[in-house]
Amino acid sequence: MTEFVKTAALGSPRPLEGVTVLGLEQFIAGPCVTMWLADAGAHVIKVEPPSGDPARQLGPFAVRDGARFSGMFARFNRGKEIVRADLRTEAGVRTVLDLAEQADVVVENFKPGVLARRGLGYDAVRAVCEDVIYCSITGFGADPRAAGPYSDYPALDIVAQAMGGLMHLCGEEGGPPLYPGFGIGDVGTSMFATIAILQALYRRQRTGAGARLDVPMYDSMIALNERAMNALAYAGHVNTRGQADLAAPWGAFPTTDGHVALIVPTDAMWRKVCAVIQRPDLVSDERTATAAERVAHRDTLTHPVLAGWTSTRTAAEVVAALLAAGVPCGKVQNSADLVSCPQVAARGQLWAATGAAPEGAFVVGVPYRFVGEPEAPVPPVNA
Repeated sequence: MTEFVKTAALGSPRPLEGVTVLGLEQFIAGPCVTMWLADAGAHVIKVEPPSGDPARQLGPFAVRDGARFSGMFARFNRGKEIVRADLRTEAGVRTVLDLAEQADVVVENFKPGVLARRGLGYDAVRAVCEDVIYCSITGFGADPRAAGPYSDYPALDIVAQAMGGLMHLCGEEGGPPLYPGFGIGDVGTSMFATIAILQALYRRQRTGAGARLDVPMYDSMIALNERAMNALAYAGHVNTRGQADLAAPWGAFPTTDGHVALIVPTDAMWRKVCAVIQRPDLVSDERTATAAERVAHRDTLTHPVLAGWTSTRTAAEVVAALLAAGVPCGKVQNSADLVSCPQVAARGQLWAATGAAPEGAFVVGVPYRFVGEPEAPVPPVNA
């Protein structure tokens, strides 16, 4: 059975100890931000309606004490204090304003205007906490001075990915655009929001000034779509689905038990590949001698030759042979592979889900460590 770690090197003291964060949040984008701030030591107070965050209604589900427990909720809500308040009532609004009075940061991911109409917008919160850092995560923006025609549109992850150009790049050449199967629209936006909050906290430390932060999902996806935007800016080329034309071989190649991924960006590395697959003739073959020619003959020679070699070997054999020659290569892994991966275990990135989570469950921890500093208990999932 895989052992998940119960302590992590999060910094000692943790960087955001003493910072209070109020989360007016639901589903993913907002809760993901406050989760990372909690991991860094902030005191995060998550405000939920009496019925709970809607994410509690979503799977995957486990069972704890005979009751259904939401893995979706556990995924983004560790290390937080839970407060219930009905924002549609005067008492609920008063509760939140009392909490905001002591907060350093407020994170909200409601549709633009919703919280303002309920008396919890930036102006209302700033009236009780002048130097507050108020971060709004929306589909298309909350700054009235930069309102566009989409500003009032609702948006969820798949919509942001589609409109931001990411789905246009996912799938096979000539086929339909595909959703990639992970929430980069939500999680990617939350990363930018976290960066903005940390910048604002640092500035406030120097100047005493708070901030109103506007972090749209749409803008975030365009920022992550940097490769395609750069191709258009400098070459007038619209990238689309299918294999990239920058280098070859480049992609996923079949093995007897799955696939491996690799890229050969230089002629020197191509020579190493040719030695491994015992095809020295391809080094001087005019169809494969240079990167441009390897791309031009990708479908008729470059990829078929390499695939013919990989397809008769296991993924482990292919990876071992290419790595020994200094060629970057890795198995295409699924979640079960990651749980049993010795590198993941060594890094301690999978944390035992403590607190309200069912026994044996885990959460994915932060992808960094404070080297040489004492480890602290991982933040628990609260009910």
